[in-house]
Amino acid sequence: MTDIRIRSTDDGIELSQPSPSPEWSITGQGGRTDVVVIPDADLPRILKVIRQRLEEIEGVSA
Repeated sequence: MTDIRIRSTDDGIELSQPSPSPEWSITGQGGRTDVVVIPDADLPRILKVIRQRLEEIEGVSA
């Protein structure tokens, strides 16, 4: 399972996860963090889609 971090911000919700990067870094390990910010105004629409998906998953596992 992917390590997704979720945190509340002043403007909405931020989702982030580590992402391997082919770019050179001083440590030689590369890496970056991919971030998605969901503004408060978009939360109702996103939650609606998440609820629909959960219902589909529950229907399949039932």
